[in-house]
Amino acid sequence: MDYRSGADRGLLFTGGSMLSTPNLLPFLGPIRCYNARFMPDSLPEYIAHYRILRRLGKGGMGEVFLGEDTKQHGRKVALKVLPELIAKDERRLRRFEQEAFAASALNHPNILTVYEFGQLDSVCFMATEYIADTNFKQSLTNFPVNPQESFNKENTTRLFAVIDVPPAQMQLMGEYYLVTNYTYFAGLYNSAQESTLFNVLHVSAAKVIGLSKHWNWYLEGDLQQATGNPPVNLPLILARSRIAYEGNFFKNLFLSTGFEVRYHTPYKADGYSPLTGQFYFQDTTTISNRPDINAFLNFRIKNFKAFIRMENLNSLDPSNGWAFTKYNFLAPNYPAKALWFRLGIWWSFVN
Repeated sequence: MDYRSGADRGLLFTGGSMLSTPNLLPFLGPIRCYNARFMPDSLPEYIAHYRILRRLGKGGMGEVFLGEDTKQHGRKVALKVLPELIAKDERRLRRFEQEAFAASALNHPNILTVYEFGQLDSVCFMATEYIADTNFKQSLTNFPVNPQESFNKENTTRLFAVIDVPPAQMQLMGEYYLVTNYTYFAGLYNSAQESTLFNVLHVSAAKVIGLSKHWNWYLEGDLQQATGNPPVNLPLILARSRIAYEGNFFKNLFLSTGFEVRYHTPYKADGYSPLTGQFYFQDTTTISNRPDINAFLNFRIKNFKAFIRMENLNSLDPSNGWAFTKYNFLAPNYPAKALWFRLGIWWSFVN
């Protein structure tokens, strides 16, 4: 049983990126209940004190109506009605309310003004400013991302080969990427495109060494290198090692438990921009971490599977009262979690 961390894959080149703009629509509260004429299966006549003019759109996250604020001399608003599933989730509603107070302090021409967040019966709605005559291309770049013109199509070619050697319990893999028009963020909100062709070579090897009947030693190594001076920084070497006690016990129990160590060489990791929710290329700060050390227990009993993990044991700091405060970093100024306990279960029921 092999449980990989997403952080492992995130350090490997995957042949491209995609610029995206997060939905930064804030919520304004507090939550209040209204008596209103609302018919979920048809166009409502009123939502609270907003007279509904027409439906603007409908999707998995709810419906959006064009409304008229009868208390503000007919001011046009966009009313988003959230799904009933969200309206019945007290935790999510409280989170919306917390975000509302934070959003009330924002004042930016590229962030929608939110007038109200309310609830009537089992329906939640948000009233925001209505921006008319905005075409689709403009709406994609309303958030302050520069430049706002379109980019060329990104092209990625991947050549790869995998060789399995069962007698040696080994696997060898090689990947070669050719990339043009690579799109990326060059700063907190500056998007860019690298039109020059560049290459990325990635080779890896994995081997299992049987130490005894139930003890196995798993070794994995990756070597990767980009050529052509592209805006891509990668660790040269990634390594992962696991020593596990595993096997089939008591007929139905399949068990694997042990320790895992992961390491990558120092490199200039991408920075993170909370403004866009994207990582951006930086070439000044080097991330140099200690190896990650994790303990794990994976088991299966018939249709029931579970895992228990104690991660980041390497954050133990003897100089600070043996507290788990010696952090590794995922990006400049963004530390990883300290000691972290994870539990997962999977249970299949068959009639």
